[in-house]
Amino acid sequence: MKNNTIKFEIEGIGTINVSATMKGASNGNKQFMFPHYMFNLKIWSEHGKMSVTFHDSHLNFSNNVKKLNEEALCDALYCVLCDISMYLNDEIRGCYDEKKDASLIKQVENGCRREYEKFMAVVGDEENVWAAIKSLTDQIMENE
Repeated sequence: MKNNTIKFEIEGIGTINVSATMKGASNGNKQFMFPHYMFNLKIWSEHGKMSVTFHDSHLNFSNNVKKLNEEALCDALYCVLCDISMYLNDEIRGCYDEKKDASLIKQVENGCRREYEKFMAVVGDEENVWAAIKSLTDQIMENE
C-alpha cells in the first residue's frame, strides 16, 4: 500500500518529498523487540533520493495500521533525522550497554552512517545536512 507524499520546503535546498510503502510484518528482533510493520521510506528532492527501512511502532501493529498517514510520515522522517543526528554527534554508544550490546552498537552505527550518507545526496551535499535537519525538524514540530 502506497501512502500519500508529504512535502517540505527548505530554503537553499528546495522541496523534500517523503512517502512510504509497507514492506511487511516483523515478529521483532534484537533492536525492535515487539512485532511491528516495516515500511520502505522514500525521501527525495531534485538533488537525489534515498530509501530506508522504517520500523513502525508495535502499537500500530496491534491496531493493524498498515498505511502511514501524514502525521506518521512526519514521525518516520523525524526518526531518520534523529538517527543521522545521533550518528553525527557520536551519541549512539550512550544508548546501549557497551559490554552486552557491542555487535548491536556496531550494527546501529553502520545503519545510521548509511542514512547520513544517503541523506547528503537528498540535500545536495554535506554542507546542507544540519540546515536541512533543523528546518525539517522545525516544520515537523510546527505540525504537531
